[in-house]
Amino acid sequence: MTSPAAPGSPLVSAGWLLEHIGEAGLVVLDASITRGEDEDGRTVFSDGEATYLAGHVTGAVFADLFSVWSDPDGEYGFTRPTPVQVEAAARAAGIGPDSTVVVYDQLSGAYAARVWLVLRSYGFADVRLLDGGYAAWRAAGGAVETGPGPRVVPGAGFTAVDAGVFADLDEVREVALGPGSGVRLVCALRRPEFLGDEARERSGHIPGSVNLPYPDVLDEDGTVSPDRTRALATGLGIDAGTPVVAYCGGGVNAAGLALAFVEAGLPLPRVYDASLNEWRARTELPMEVGEGSGTSRETLVVFDIDGTLLHSDGQHNAIITAVLAGHGLDATIKAFGTYTHYTDSCVINEVHEATFGATASAELLAQLDREYREALEAHVAEHPIVEVPGARRVVEELAALPGVHTAFATGSLRGMAELKLGLVGVDAAEVVLSTAGEHYSREEIVRAAIAGVVERVGHDRLDLVILGDGAWDERTAAQLGIPFVGLATGSHTFGAQAVRVLDDYTGLTGTDLVALARPWPSDL
Repeated sequence: MTSPAAPGSPLVSAGWLLEHIGEAGLVVLDASITRGEDEDGRTVFSDGEATYLAGHVTGAVFADLFSVWSDPDGEYGFTRPTPVQVEAAARAAGIGPDSTVVVYDQLSGAYAARVWLVLRSYGFADVRLLDGGYAAWRAAGGAVETGPGPRVVPGAGFTAVDAGVFADLDEVREVALGPGSGVRLVCALRRPEFLGDEARERSGHIPGSVNLPYPDVLDEDGTVSPDRTRALATGLGIDAGTPVVAYCGGGVNAAGLALAFVEAGLPLPRVYDASLNEWRARTELPMEVGEGSGTSRETLVVFDIDGTLLHSDGQHNAIITAVLAGHGLDATIKAFGTYTHYTDSCVINEVHEATFGATASAELLAQLDREYREALEAHVAEHPIVEVPGARRVVEELAALPGVHTAFATGSLRGMAELKLGLVGVDAAEVVLSTAGEHYSREEIVRAAIAGVVERVGHDRLDLVILGDGAWDERTAAQLGIPFVGLATGSHTFGAQAVRVLDDYTGLTGTDLVALARPWPSDL
């Protein structure tokens, strides 16, 4: 049959399987395991035959991951089967050299990914994972059956040739404890398991590891998210040129992560077969608790608002001029853009000092903030401000990416800024917003936005990128050493500081911005 999905994709959708189920050459494997509790209430796993018998995709063959698709004589659970064992398992499942194999399970997909990886590791390429698993199949209206599956006609099998996908203890020990090799050790366990607990013997992770939990690369419906995977990998400094060895407790979640990497367009990581089952058993090998020496980084994207998220309609300065005039202040004593720092507070204070010999009081600033907002609300009611195309979408994409944070830094006073953020669907009460209401210069405003995010997330391991539309934004980014993305929505011509210049956000994704972020060389 014709191989499914996009070239290179390790996935098929439930819709694709619905169209092709029952075709000659298609073999569907149910790699489910059964999850239960022991007498102490702890979660335990056993072979998934009971789960399979209770319901499975019609025509699916049960793939016993405990004793058939793993080496039953292996020292540790889920040890990769030998070439002879995997050849026998394939024949018994009806697989031939020209078969298309689709694997699923009834949990997170990691167990199915383990079978996918075992087949890939022995040179069998035409194997795919059912994206979203059994739940996706049922949601799509796929037929299910209970009890024993079909009588399988043995297949011709295939010749297993080791493709070098799995790593062993010696290799991982060299990466973790030897001289720097450039290989990243990535732990696919959930965060609490990665961090460990000093009170629990041999808990934590292999020294030098970073943490990218397999569940974090899944969308809410259990399907694999390439965008989330790329963003998380980028936050760890991993790109297409980074060699990776993934591990977990027993090589299962690591297999799921390896599959997600391939779907995201990254090279297939090697997987430490016995993973922590083996490493922990070797008591002479060290464990690391807490963040550890391979601490992961996160990303902060800082947006200006006017000209960056919303097209400026030229009325911001006109509103300022009109409101200040009501207080005996003439904002036209200087051309806008020539004020020392060109923020609302700078304009107010320089005009006030030129007029009355002193800067504006806090009470006046608060009053002007209210009046600015009221004047802007009245203006927007008659003349809606236009969003820069794609701005709302990109902000929403960033908000959905794990390990990615956004902040907003603007030269406007707070009332105006809150109103404008609302126009692109951002609730100012839920985000870090730094404005000219609290800070005088652009640099102070951006620094405060960064500090606000650091306070929220509890660490400063952040890679940064800043977006703006004008000379002040570009200059501030250069002063702070932050990569700058320019929005060419006005008359400013960007210089060499801009790592990218956009007309709007069309064709840009949140992941693209994450990839541009770099560690900030300055101290807070």
